[in-house]
Amino acid sequence: MVPRICDFGLSRCLDKGQTRLITKSRCGTLGYMDPEYLRSGRTTFASDIYSLGTVILEILTGVKRYLEEETVVQSWMIRLEASVGDMQLEQVRVCYKIGIECMNLDPKKRPVAHHIIDRLDNMASADCSYETGTNSSLVELHPSLSSEQLGGRLATERLRKADAEEHSKILEDSSCGAQDTKQKANQHIANILNSISTVFNKLNNLDIFNSKARMCFNRNFMRHRLEESATIMIFAKDELKPVLRNSNLIGKGPFDEVYKGVVDNAQVAVRKLYNGNAIMDDQFANEIIIWSQVNHKNIVRLIGCCLEMDTLILVYEFVPRGSLHDILYSNNKVSLSLDVRLTIAAESAQGLAYLHSQAFNQILHGRIKPASILLDDYFTPKISDFDLWGLNVRDEDPVYIVDMSYADPLYMQTGLLTEKSDVYSFGVVILELISRKEACRSANNSLARSFLEVHEERKKATGLFDKEIAVTTRDFELLDCLAEIAVECLDLDVDQRPTMIELAARLLILNRSRRSRVVHQQV
Repeated sequence: MVPRICDFGLSRCLDKGQTRLITKSRCGTLGYMDPEYLRSGRTTFASDIYSLGTVILEILTGVKRYLEEETVVQSWMIRLEASVGDMQLEQVRVCYKIGIECMNLDPKKRPVAHHIIDRLDNMASADCSYETGTNSSLVELHPSLSSEQLGGRLATERLRKADAEEHSKILEDSSCGAQDTKQKANQHIANILNSISTVFNKLNNLDIFNSKARMCFNRNFMRHRLEESATIMIFAKDELKPVLRNSNLIGKGPFDEVYKGVVDNAQVAVRKLYNGNAIMDDQFANEIIIWSQVNHKNIVRLIGCCLEMDTLILVYEFVPRGSLHDILYSNNKVSLSLDVRLTIAAESAQGLAYLHSQAFNQILHGRIKPASILLDDYFTPKISDFDLWGLNVRDEDPVYIVDMSYADPLYMQTGLLTEKSDVYSFGVVILELISRKEACRSANNSLARSFLEVHEERKKATGLFDKEIAVTTRDFELLDCLAEIAVECLDLDVDQRPTMIELAARLLILNRSRRSRVVHQQV
């Protein structure tokens, strides 16, 4: 269990006297990278300290995202025996505080490495004294000392009584030859590291990474949070088991399976998340609560969840016609008039605009494409497939499933997801609606590139429009207008792209104008 640092691929050697390095390319793993480094490209010793703080909290909690101190301590109280738990619980508190201090957003307020070593050494020393019973008198004599002060006082006592001779010998031997002194100093450092290792060994022996224990605690905590909100239904296992049969499976992705069924006399879509055990915590409970509060006719409604199975189950309203992708491209594709396509575009934009600016919290979708737009019996679009995957893979490094044909180039370059990223993806969806051609046409040619080339050459995109609507409607002016809107969404300059609110307004005007014109022609 002795740790050894590795993975020096991104490491940088500093010249003598150099304390920082500035780079334009920011590489690393999200969650461990110093926010100051992400902001400015400046990496310092404090950047490593930030990453260390994250690791310390992972050791304590066994999960990626750190929790509040009260939550950490409460979970440890369950694990620790009452007879020996008090001192070890104080060790947990000290480790937690060190981790939080390391992650201070102000690099100047983070501790330096040797101070961290001193505090861990003091804690290890205190634990040794506690086990041998030498600490009881100190606790009685110094009842007002904090846990860290007590650890320091115990360490001092230990050093004074047990290690004084060793320190003296090291000092005396300094005059007897550098090599001999170095060996003894190294041995003393090894003793310190062994004492620190002993503490973390004990933490590990307490079964900190026991997945069943952690899952049980997180489930109870999550249930409590969801019951408090009163905005989402919590289903029992027996209510959903009949739905989770192979015969009811209607969709399967890299992280989930979706089943169609009936619960409480209503059709529902039941979503089974593969990695549900890893995400049953307070943070994910907050995410579910936020989604349960989303109320818009063009957003698929989250009805409830189930916490009693081996993995997390989410229950949504069922949308009968399936996805826009299936309707456009499957073997059973449906004939769509220009009016229906324009309505799908306009109302999908309204749903996204709601998520971006009118929901309780601003929500970025992250993966807009025809497969994430469902249609009901009246072809009313409903946005689905929300980007919860970042939460769904907390036991691994962050994984982002991105379809390159819809991905904002800026996001691919920087990893920064913004509302304009959704705008870019929505622009590709508009092009698919008016062309009925898939976004990725071949390895070297995409639908977006074809329309952009026509736009740059100041030509008409007539040859790219779906013949079904081009021939029957002859409304090339409207089709050209939609193509122009889509091209604006694809602008590489993010600031030049319209917002979803602006897009929703423009498409609504086009839709109303089109309907008015059709009614007038019929009269």
